[in-house]
Amino acid sequence: MKRLFRLLIGPGIILILLIMLIGQVNMQGILLSSGEDRSQMLVPVMQVRKSQVEDHSFKDNPQLNTLAEPIPNLEPVELSARLVVSHSMESEPIPLHITKRIETVAQIPSIVESHSNLRIPPQLSGDQPTRLAAECIVISTNDSGAGTLRQCMENAVAGDIITFDPTDFPPTNPVTITLSSGLPTIYADNLTVDASNAGVILDGRELSSGRGFAVWGADGVKIQGLQILHFPGFG
Repeated sequence: MKRLFRLLIGPGIILILLIMLIGQVNMQGILLSSGEDRSQMLVPVMQVRKSQVEDHSFKDNPQLNTLAEPIPNLEPVELSARLVVSHSMESEPIPLHITKRIETVAQIPSIVESHSNLRIPPQLSGDQPTRLAAECIVISTNDSGAGTLRQCMENAVAGDIITFDPTDFPPTNPVTITLSSGLPTIYADNLTVDASNAGVILDGRELSSGRGFAVWGADGVKIQGLQILHFPGFG
Protein backbone atom coordinates (compact mmCIF):
# COMPACT_ATOMS: atom_id res chain seq x y z
CA MET A 1 0.00 0.00 0.00
CA LYS A 2 2.80 2.36 0.81
CA ARG A 3 4.36 1.48 -2.48
CA LEU A 4 1.19 2.36 -4.32
CA PHE A 5 1.00 5.66 -2.47
CA ARG A 6 4.52 6.52 -3.46
CA LEU A 7 3.81 5.65 -7.06
CA LEU A 8 0.83 8.00 -7.10
CA ILE A 9 2.40 10.88 -5.21
CA GLY A 10 5.53 11.17 -7.30
CA PRO A 11 3.97 11.61 -10.73
CA GLY A 12 1.18 13.77 -9.27
CA ILE A 13 3.58 16.34 -7.90
CA ILE A 14 5.44 16.52 -11.17
CA LEU A 15 2.19 16.99 -13.08
CA ILE A 16 1.08 19.78 -10.76
CA LEU A 17 4.33 21.67 -11.21
CA LEU A 18 4.09 21.43 -14.98
CA ILE A 19 0.55 22.78 -15.06
CA MET A 20 1.36 25.65 -12.70
CA LEU A 21 4.12 26.69 -15.04
CA ILE A 22 1.75 26.69 -17.99
CA GLY A 23 -1.17 28.68 -16.62
CA GLN A 24 -3.28 29.56 -13.67
CA VAL A 25 -4.35 26.48 -11.71
CA ASN A 26 -7.01 26.03 -9.07
CA MET A 27 -6.22 23.18 -6.74
CA GLN A 28 -8.94 20.83 -5.77
CA GLY A 29 -8.68 17.37 -4.32
CA ILE A 30 -10.08 13.96 -5.26
CA LEU A 31 -10.39 11.63 -2.33
CA LEU A 32 -9.10 8.07 -3.00
CA SER A 33 -9.48 5.18 -0.56
CA SER A 34 -8.10 1.59 -0.57
CA GLY A 35 -10.32 -1.36 -0.17
CA GLU A 36 -9.26 -2.89 3.17
CA ASP A 37 -7.77 -0.32 5.48
CA ARG A 38 -9.78 2.51 4.08
CA SER A 39 -6.69 4.63 4.01
CA GLN A 40 -7.40 7.83 2.21
CA MET A 41 -5.29 10.17 0.17
CA LEU A 42 -6.01 13.42 -1.54
CA VAL A 43 -5.05 13.43 -5.17
CA PRO A 44 -4.83 16.95 -6.48
CA VAL A 45 -6.48 17.70 -9.77
CA MET A 46 -6.33 20.79 -11.90
CA GLN A 47 -8.97 23.20 -13.19
CA VAL A 48 -7.65 25.55 -15.82
CA ARG A 49 -9.40 28.94 -15.98
CA LYS A 50 -10.91 29.68 -19.34
CA SER A 51 -9.46 32.55 -21.32
CA GLN A 52 -11.58 35.66 -21.37
CA VAL A 53 -12.62 36.50 -24.92
CA GLU A 54 -14.10 39.95 -25.61
CA ASP A 55 -17.25 39.98 -27.70
CA HIS A 56 -17.35 42.86 -30.15
CA SER A 57 -20.69 41.99 -31.66
CA PHE A 58 -23.46 44.43 -32.47
CA LYS A 59 -24.79 44.06 -28.94
CA ASP A 60 -21.88 46.07 -27.57
CA ASN A 61 -22.34 48.88 -30.09
CA PRO A 62 -25.06 51.30 -28.94
CA GLN A 63 -25.40 52.70 -32.46
CA LEU A 64 -26.09 49.28 -33.98
CA ASN A 65 -27.86 47.53 -31.14
CA THR A 66 -31.10 47.55 -33.11
CA LEU A 67 -29.46 45.13 -35.56
CA ALA A 68 -28.41 42.60 -32.94
CA GLU A 69 -31.68 40.78 -32.60
CA PRO A 70 -34.48 40.73 -35.18
CA ILE A 71 -37.86 41.95 -33.98
CA PRO A 72 -40.91 40.16 -35.36
CA ASN A 73 -43.64 42.20 -37.03
CA LEU A 74 -41.40 45.25 -37.31
CA GLU A 75 -43.27 48.38 -38.39
CA PRO A 76 -41.79 50.55 -41.18
CA VAL A 77 -39.29 53.02 -39.81
CA GLU A 78 -38.30 56.24 -41.56
CA LEU A 79 -34.55 56.41 -41.90
CA SER A 80 -32.44 59.47 -42.49
CA ALA A 81 -29.23 59.55 -44.45
CA ARG A 82 -26.57 62.07 -45.22
CA LEU A 83 -24.53 62.40 -48.36
CA VAL A 84 -20.94 63.44 -47.78
CA VAL A 85 -19.34 65.39 -50.60
CA SER A 86 -15.59 65.28 -50.23
CA HIS A 87 -13.34 68.08 -51.39
CA SER A 88 -9.61 68.18 -51.69
CA MET A 89 -9.00 69.48 -48.17
CA GLU A 90 -12.28 69.14 -46.32
CA SER A 91 -15.63 67.41 -46.46
CA GLU A 92 -19.07 68.84 -45.96
CA PRO A 93 -22.15 66.75 -45.13
CA ILE A 94 -25.15 67.60 -47.27
CA PRO A 95 -28.64 66.12 -46.70
CA LEU A 96 -29.99 64.01 -49.53
CA HIS A 97 -32.96 66.31 -50.02
CA ILE A 98 -30.52 69.06 -51.08
CA THR A 99 -31.17 71.64 -48.43
CA LYS A 100 -28.45 73.54 -46.69
CA ARG A 101 -28.54 75.09 -43.28
CA ILE A 102 -27.59 78.77 -43.21
CA GLU A 103 -25.59 79.66 -40.13
CA THR A 104 -24.81 83.34 -40.77
CA VAL A 105 -26.29 86.22 -42.72
CA ALA A 106 -23.24 86.21 -44.98
CA GLN A 107 -24.26 82.79 -46.32
CA ILE A 108 -27.62 84.05 -47.58
CA PRO A 109 -27.40 84.26 -51.38
CA SER A 110 -27.93 87.71 -52.77
CA ILE A 111 -30.64 88.38 -55.32
CA VAL A 112 -29.38 90.17 -58.39
CA GLU A 113 -31.83 92.56 -59.98
CA SER A 114 -31.40 94.14 -63.37
CA HIS A 115 -33.22 97.20 -64.58
CA SER A 116 -33.30 98.59 -68.07
CA ASN A 117 -34.55 101.84 -69.51
CA LEU A 118 -35.37 100.14 -72.80
CA ARG A 119 -39.03 100.45 -73.65
CA ILE A 120 -40.44 98.32 -76.46
CA PRO A 121 -43.92 99.39 -77.58
CA PRO A 122 -46.38 96.57 -78.26
CA GLN A 123 -46.63 95.57 -81.89
CA LEU A 124 -50.30 95.32 -82.86
CA SER A 125 -51.51 93.72 -86.04
CA GLY A 126 -54.75 94.21 -87.94
CA ASP A 127 -57.15 97.11 -87.86
CA GLN A 128 -56.86 98.95 -84.56
CA PRO A 129 -59.74 100.92 -83.10
CA THR A 130 -59.33 104.70 -83.07
CA ARG A 131 -61.17 107.36 -81.12
CA LEU A 132 -64.32 108.90 -82.50
CA ALA A 133 -64.25 112.26 -84.23
CA ALA A 134 -64.31 115.23 -81.88
CA GLU A 135 -63.88 118.99 -81.79
CA CYS A 136 -60.51 120.47 -80.84
CA ILE A 137 -60.59 124.16 -79.80
CA VAL A 138 -57.48 126.30 -80.25
CA ILE A 139 -56.99 128.61 -77.25
CA SER A 140 -53.29 129.55 -77.58
CA THR A 141 -51.45 131.81 -80.01
CA ASN A 142 -48.18 129.93 -79.48
CA ASP A 143 -46.62 127.90 -82.25
CA SER A 144 -46.58 124.65 -80.24
CA GLY A 145 -47.74 123.21 -76.95
CA ALA A 146 -51.05 122.62 -75.26
CA GLY A 147 -54.07 124.25 -76.84
CA THR A 148 -52.27 125.26 -80.05
CA LEU A 149 -53.22 124.73 -83.67
CA ARG A 150 -50.19 122.46 -84.12
CA GLN A 151 -51.29 120.14 -81.29
CA CYS A 152 -54.81 119.82 -82.67
CA MET A 153 -53.44 118.88 -86.10
CA GLU A 154 -50.99 116.34 -84.66
CA ASN A 155 -53.81 114.55 -82.81
CA ALA A 156 -56.40 114.81 -85.57
CA VAL A 157 -58.37 111.78 -86.78
CA ALA A 158 -60.90 111.49 -89.58
CA GLY A 159 -63.91 113.70 -89.04
CA ASP A 160 -62.32 116.01 -86.45
CA ILE A 161 -63.28 119.70 -86.39
CA ILE A 162 -60.67 122.27 -85.35
CA THR A 163 -62.07 125.63 -84.23
CA PHE A 164 -60.70 128.76 -82.53
CA ASP A 165 -61.95 130.27 -79.30
CA PRO A 166 -63.32 133.76 -80.14
CA THR A 167 -62.22 135.01 -76.72
CA ASP A 168 -58.58 134.39 -77.57
CA PHE A 169 -59.06 135.16 -81.26
CA PRO A 170 -61.57 138.04 -81.48
CA PRO A 171 -63.22 138.29 -84.90
CA THR A 172 -62.87 142.10 -84.94
CA ASN A 173 -59.24 142.07 -83.82
CA PRO A 174 -57.48 139.11 -85.45
CA VAL A 175 -54.58 137.51 -83.60
CA THR A 176 -51.45 136.26 -85.41
CA ILE A 177 -49.93 132.78 -85.01
CA THR A 178 -46.31 132.95 -86.16
CA LEU A 179 -44.91 129.56 -87.20
CA SER A 180 -41.28 128.57 -86.68
CA SER A 181 -41.73 125.32 -88.64
CA GLY A 182 -44.26 123.92 -91.07
CA LEU A 183 -47.56 122.54 -89.76
CA PRO A 184 -48.16 118.77 -89.79
CA THR A 185 -49.37 117.32 -93.08
CA ILE A 186 -53.06 116.45 -93.06
CA TYR A 187 -53.77 112.73 -93.64
CA ALA A 188 -57.19 112.46 -91.95
CA ASP A 189 -60.25 112.38 -94.14
CA ASN A 190 -63.04 114.89 -93.61
CA LEU A 191 -60.93 117.10 -91.36
CA THR A 192 -62.25 120.64 -90.90
CA VAL A 193 -60.20 123.68 -89.81
CA ASP A 194 -62.75 126.43 -89.21
CA ALA A 195 -61.91 130.00 -88.12
CA SER A 196 -65.01 131.62 -89.56
CA ASN A 197 -66.19 132.74 -86.12
CA ALA A 198 -62.76 134.02 -84.97
CA GLY A 199 -59.98 136.33 -86.09
CA VAL A 200 -56.88 134.23 -86.99
CA ILE A 201 -53.80 135.22 -89.01
CA LEU A 202 -51.38 132.42 -89.88
CA ASP A 203 -47.92 133.95 -90.55
CA GLY A 204 -45.13 131.92 -92.22
CA ARG A 205 -42.53 134.64 -92.75
CA GLU A 206 -39.98 132.81 -90.57
CA LEU A 207 -40.10 129.70 -92.75
CA SER A 208 -37.57 129.07 -95.52
CA SER A 209 -39.89 126.71 -97.36
CA GLY A 210 -43.28 125.09 -97.12
CA ARG A 211 -46.92 126.02 -97.28
CA GLY A 212 -49.52 126.97 -94.77
CA PHE A 213 -51.45 123.68 -95.01
CA ALA A 214 -50.42 120.52 -96.83
CA VAL A 215 -52.95 117.76 -97.49
CA TRP A 216 -51.78 114.29 -98.51
CA GLY A 217 -54.14 111.50 -99.54
CA ALA A 218 -57.06 112.81 -97.52
CA ASP A 219 -60.55 113.41 -98.86
CA GLY A 220 -63.15 115.94 -97.76
CA VAL A 221 -60.73 118.33 -96.02
CA LYS A 222 -62.10 121.85 -95.34
CA ILE A 223 -60.03 124.91 -94.34
CA GLN A 224 -61.89 128.20 -93.91
CA GLY A 225 -61.88 131.59 -92.14
CA LEU A 226 -58.07 131.95 -91.73
CA GLN A 227 -55.76 134.61 -93.19
CA ILE A 228 -52.66 132.76 -94.50
CA LEU A 229 -49.77 135.19 -95.11
CA HIS A 230 -46.05 135.27 -95.98
CA PHE A 231 -45.40 131.56 -96.70
CA PRO A 232 -42.61 130.71 -99.15
CA GLY A 233 -44.83 128.23 -101.00
CA PHE A 234 -48.45 128.21 -101.83
CA GLY A 235 -50.82 128.48 -98.89
